[in-house]
Order: sequence, then structure tokens, then C-alpha cells
Amino acid sequence: MPHPDNAPHFNDLERLALSDIAALAPELLLDLQTTALAETARVKRLRDRLEAGIAQRYEAAATAERAAQGKTSGTVRVEDENVVIVADLPKKVTWDQDRLAAMVERIRAAGDDPTEYLEIAYRVPERRFGAWPAAMREGFADARSETTGKPVFRLETGDARRRDARAVTPGRFPFGTRSPPPPRTLNAIPENPMAFRIITADERLSAAENKTSLAIFGPPGVGKTTLLKTLPAEETVCLDLEAGMKSVQDWRGDSIPVRSFTDFRDLAVLIGGHDPAQHPKSWYGAEYHAWLQQQYLGTGIEDFLARKRIVFVDSITDLTRQAMAYARQQPEAFSERTGKPDVRGAYGLLGREVIQALKHLQHARGKTVIFVGVLEKVTDEFGTTTWQPQMEGTKAGRELPGIVDQVVSMQLFGRDAKGDWTLDETSAERRLVCRSGNPWGLPAKDRSGRLDTTEPPDLGALIAKIDGRAPTQSAIPS
Repeated sequence: MPHPDNAPHFNDLERLALSDIAALAPELLLDLQTTALAETARVKRLRDRLEAGIAQRYEAAATAERAAQGKTSGTVRVEDENVVIVADLPKKVTWDQDRLAAMVERIRAAGDDPTEYLEIAYRVPERRFGAWPAAMREGFADARSETTGKPVFRLETGDARRRDARAVTPGRFPFGTRSPPPPRTLNAIPENPMAFRIITADERLSAAENKTSLAIFGPPGVGKTTLLKTLPAEETVCLDLEAGMKSVQDWRGDSIPVRSFTDFRDLAVLIGGHDPAQHPKSWYGAEYHAWLQQQYLGTGIEDFLARKRIVFVDSITDLTRQAMAYARQQPEAFSERTGKPDVRGAYGLLGREVIQALKHLQHARGKTVIFVGVLEKVTDEFGTTTWQPQMEGTKAGRELPGIVDQVVSMQLFGRDAKGDWTLDETSAERRLVCRSGNPWGLPAKDRSGRLDTTEPPDLGALIAKIDGRAPTQSAIPS
């Protein structure tokens, strides 16, 4: 870009005061920084070439002198006419961490203090720390301190920043890959702020807006998948992660087999659209959504999903397993220091990915989303029995009740002498437990406040009751 004739050049910076440099025009500062970076790169190339020439001339002599002194590393001196060449070959020592850990245990077992022999330091990668549960982070907080490094300022033109942030190649994801790069931080006020949409009470209560989200858990074989038969087939799509549609062969609804977490994530984006809170180039951002639409253009998948008011996910248990298989292949699942698999990193990524996918589906406009999962009976060493959702990792199971509107447990029940419902795993009668604090300690939550402690296993009637609509004829007698 043109500048005044009296504008300082790069070589003039030595004689300018810092206040004079700070007072220069932004465009001139940008040009000077660009020149400085180019000069730095040029000097480095020349320095590297010079050092390579020096090494070529003196490496053999330095190696011979080192051998004469019985060294394999370290510093030696050789002379060339009136010049003394100091040749240094640093020693690099690495220790096998697993073997050192075993030695520490042996020293402790022998009654000695390992710190008399080793310097032991502990470190926590910041990425792992951020993935920990809040309670664990609080426990480590006193041991953590945070400082900042030297500030760095990179200048670029406003036009280039805006063009880079908005560029999308039609019909192709901007980076030519299914995996977008990490989002960049854009420190600027958006040119087109979000338009807030006000939803009136009438709109909220209309059929298009009146939606809910449910998580239904039950032991294997209790008939969770058969709940599909109680939903309107023409309005429901089943995302089949279990390949377990055998029990509903006579159900007339549609299903989509899902065999990988990435496929499930793509379906979530196609169903829910893009998330305006996410960076455009992230998985749930506007650019990836646009790329997906181009990939499936002409297949009819978007129109098909748009027609389906109910999304039945079978099952969330298998979803977490697929997500774990995905997480184990990502960079976060490998140690930054050793490159070995890092199970904790994989579980942290698993939790984040599953929670984001569930939240995205839960926010899908006009969609009732039903997540089905396995309920596991757990007995501890004291003989206490609890019922817990069966999922990989703990984060998804811990946070799921806060994401969905309703948590329901499906179990087998009988009647006691008074005619009240009693948990009976040998019975054949199924009930949906819908309220927390129930006598059987089963996971449940009713955000609507309209459900009884137990309800018949009819999702159509259950959803109508949650929404405050007059229930249709129940498919299952109560």
C-alpha cells in the first residue's frame, strides 16, 4: 500500500523512539511488521545455511578429537590456522517413565524416601484439567496458578479478516475435508448481529412449538424399542444405533441405521440446523451445516427429516459407545508428552461430544426427541442396590437429566395385597416411572408436573399428557 515519501522504512526503526513507532499509522505498522517477519525468515535461512557449511567443514575433525578424548558427547576444541572452533555435541538423556514409576514403588516398599534419589514433579495438562468435573477441579484449584507470557500483536487488514471469516466455497466444505480446523477467535463486533425472535404464548403452545425431550431407561429386554409402536408412525423417525429393530418388525414407521458417531452428529446438524452460538467452522456451525446440505443435495434427506415431528434415538447407550470409539482416534486421546494413548483424554472428549450432540438435538425446533438407554442394576460392596443409566463415561449420565425435560424409567411391576404397584422383575406388566422420589429409587424427573408416579407404557398418551393436550385413545390399557 502507498505511504508518504517521508514515511520511515524498516531500516529506520533503530533510530526511532518507541513513542514515534507507536504513533505511526496502522497501515504503516502493518507493512513494517510484514517486512520484519520476512527479514527474520531470510536471516534465519542464511544463518542455517552458514551453520551447515561450518558443520560440513569441521564435523569430522570434531568427531576425531572427541574420540581421542574418549567422549561421545560434550565440548571439544579444534584449531584452524588462527581460529579456534568450539564444537559442542549436547548430551540428551531420556528416562522411561513407567520404569521409573516402578522403581519409586520399590524404593517406597523398601522403606526409603524416593525423593532422596529422584526429583518428582507433577503436572496436569490444561486440556485435561478443563475436561474434569467441577468438583475435581475445585479440589485441585489451590495447587494451580496461572500466569501470562509476553503479549503478541499480529496485524492484518480488516478486509482480509472479514473475508477469511465469511468465505465458503459453494458445494464444498471450505477446507476440503470432513474435519474442520479448530475455530479461530475473532475479536470483533459482528457485522450482522443476531435477530432475536419473540415467541408468543400462543405460538409456544401451538403444535409446531409444543415439543418435549425425554430420556427413557430400562433393563435389557423390558421392551424399550417396542415403545415405537405407541407413536404415530408417519411422524416418527428412529435413529437406529443398536441394529435392534427386530422387535418392531411390524411397526410402519421409518428408521435410519447409524453406525458411527460422526454419522449421528451429521444427522443432529441436519435435524437441528446450525447453532448460532458456535463458530461457523465448528461441527455445529453455519459453514459445516451448509457443507452438509450440499453433500446431501438431491437425496431428499432434509425434507424427510423436516417432516418427522418425533426423533427416537435407540439407544443413547450405544451412542456413547460409538462416541468412545471416535474419541479414542482423536489427538486428545494421546499424551502430548509420550504420544501414548491417554484414556482420560479420550473420556473427556467423549463427554463433551455426547453432551453437545444431545443438547443440539434437544434444541431442534418443533421436534420431540426421545433418547432410549439401558438401565443397569448396580450392587455395591455393602449390598446396597441402585439403578443407573448404562453409558460410557460419567459426564453424559451425570448431565443428561439437566438437558432433557423428562427422565423416565421403564420397569416390570406387580401388585401387592393392597393393589398398589410394586417393583417385580419377574412380572410381565410394564410401567413408566415418571417422578423423582419414587419408592423404588428409579431415575426419573417430571419437568411438566403433569405426570403421575407411574404411567402406562404408551408414549403417545404420555407426550399428550406432558403437553397438556387431550390424550388420544391409549394403545396400551392401564
